[in-house]
Amino acid sequence: MIGVRIRGTGSALPDRVVTTDQVIAEAMPDRDAAAVRTALGIDTRRWLRPGETSADLATRAIQAALDDAGLPASALRRLIYVDSSGGDQVCPPTSNDVLLRLGVHNTCGCFDLNNACVGFVSGLDLAARLVGTGEGPVAVVASETFRRYLHADLEPRTYVVFGEAAAAAILEPASDGAALLGADFGNDGRDRDAVTLPFSAHTRQREAVRFGLSARELTGRAVDNVVRTCSAVTEQAGVSIDDVDWVLLHQANGSIMDAFLKALDIPESRSIRVVRELGSLGAAGVAVALDRLLRTRPVKEGDLVLIASVGAGAARGAVLFRMGER
Repeated sequence: MIGVRIRGTGSALPDRVVTTDQVIAEAMPDRDAAAVRTALGIDTRRWLRPGETSADLATRAIQAALDDAGLPASALRRLIYVDSSGGDQVCPPTSNDVLLRLGVHNTCGCFDLNNACVGFVSGLDLAARLVGTGEGPVAVVASETFRRYLHADLEPRTYVVFGEAAAAAILEPASDGAALLGADFGNDGRDRDAVTLPFSAHTRQREAVRFGLSARELTGRAVDNVVRTCSAVTEQAGVSIDDVDWVLLHQANGSIMDAFLKALDIPESRSIRVVRELGSLGAAGVAVALDRLLRTRPVKEGDLVLIASVGAGAARGAVLFRMGER
């Protein structure tokens, strides 16, 4: 157990709204749009406009979290920038550009982190451990900007599901019972081809996010992994899934989220759904859900919040927080 509090959260969304009917017309013109939309459980998504960057979106999300926490950017001691597509450039890390936009110089360390859709959960775990050793406050931001790797001609399946968004959380030390109660992570490289995005500088080709398995296979493996990681983290904390007040889950599409809730026997009233409005957001999905949970639901001091995700790699991860006073 690590004494840590989620001090503030924030989200940032591109202002360009794209409907599922639009992307189906481009990528799957011979398919019935209503049927595909129903199967995906996605009505709309947000995409950045030309010239907008992942660092821009991440900065907006962190600033919203800082405002929620009542902290200046200069208070931060670490910043963990998360995304699944490599950020805005290979070097220097995109986290440097975020700090530059926040006006923070020489007082905060930063780095980029990629663990596919489990990245934000991984970042929360690392942030809590940094806080536990005296390095706080720590900002974790997931900024997913997939549009440049979505091509209707190369991979229609991914073109119609992914959106773009950023969300952040600020963690700080706590002594009032707020804590990270447990964490579980695992990766199985045997499933590395389930979801891929090759490095185009290496392949010398135009690349796209691709699914290497059928929808049924992807769902089956995802459900097994989310049940495994949620069971492990609750057992570690000495509680059952029924004891958990709020459960935030990865949302690759609406059908997969439904499968997760059913497998865990969790009513949707104890979760937050963002996929219908925003599409599949990679690592940012649970980050946006966390921000919306804390802004729209009656989360109380002492409540247990479980955040779990699965992703390419094949990665799994879950963290369980006991909430403090906010």
